[in-house]
Amino acid sequence: MIRTFRYILLIGLLFGLQAGTRFAADFWGPMPQSFEPCEINIPPRVSARRIGRILQNHQVVPSALHFLVSAQYLGLARKLNPGTFRFDRPMPVWDVVRQIATYVPNTYWVTIPEGFTLDKIARELSENTGHSIEDYSRLMHDEAFIQKQGISAESLEGYLFPDSYLFDLEWKPEQILREMVRRFQQVWAGLQGDWDADRPCIALGKQWTPHQIVTLASIIEREGRFFSEYPRIAGVFYNRLNQNMKMESCATVRFAIDDWRKHLTLKDLQFDSPYNTYQHKGLPPGPICSPGRAALQAALIPLETDELFFVARADGWHDFTKTHQEHVKAKRRNR
Repeated sequence: MIRTFRYILLIGLLFGLQAGTRFAADFWGPMPQSFEPCEINIPPRVSARRIGRILQNHQVVPSALHFLVSAQYLGLARKLNPGTFRFDRPMPVWDVVRQIATYVPNTYWVTIPEGFTLDKIARELSENTGHSIEDYSRLMHDEAFIQKQGISAESLEGYLFPDSYLFDLEWKPEQILREMVRRFQQVWAGLQGDWDADRPCIALGKQWTPHQIVTLASIIEREGRFFSEYPRIAGVFYNRLNQNMKMESCATVRFAIDDWRKHLTLKDLQFDSPYNTYQHKGLPPGPICSPGRAALQAALIPLETDELFFVARADGWHDFTKTHQEHVKAKRRNR
């Protein structure tokens, strides 16, 4: 009887060990062979749970829970490092944990897309650098800080160039924003010559201030989706401005009401703001987003055209017209 009990117990232990081994293999095992190489940026000062979510989103680990439990089991949950990591092949979760815990980087990447406003840039920088949104927002509107960067504007809206940046882990918000302004001025120099906020620009035979050019470029950035259309959009806006017509840019209205996704209504177009170009002639007081190189170039070198209108199509391209009657027909076609 005792011998039979021992035999049953041994069989149970063997099955339990096999099941446990399978569980461990499933829990800490590698990802499927369809895994694609990827680069991942882990911001400073974030939790192991947050890192797990980032890795899960890129399919480096089966789930954030797998990563968190593995990090805690290995005693490395509080020793995970920030930085940019490349994963070229499937790896067991605990190997991923060890790689992040033992790597000591000095820099990390942050990407700011074209068309981001200051609010979105502050949020993106905060999420990727660990500094608060308030720290960035305060500097973006700090008159003394802005003047030190050689910018004549009330804020840095439009002057933080959209690009991929390699930042030092020790950099403070001041250094990060300074580098983004420096990048803007570098791009400007490649298009127009060294940045000088007081030196006028020539576009279509007329003088424009750099601030006006950047403002127009920001509107072009938000109105267009395809770089090849940017000079044509710029040409339409220059024509309207030169003929003392209202610009009537929906992008400026969305900036004014602070809602970029909303389908604009007649009430929105009547919203009282100096940025509402349906209500006020001329350019708005300043940029409405950060324009990229293509938009800046279009504002500096617009297409010479006699068109005065454009309307968006369902595919993101635009129909351009010369008369209001043609414009009305184009709007009907694209409803």
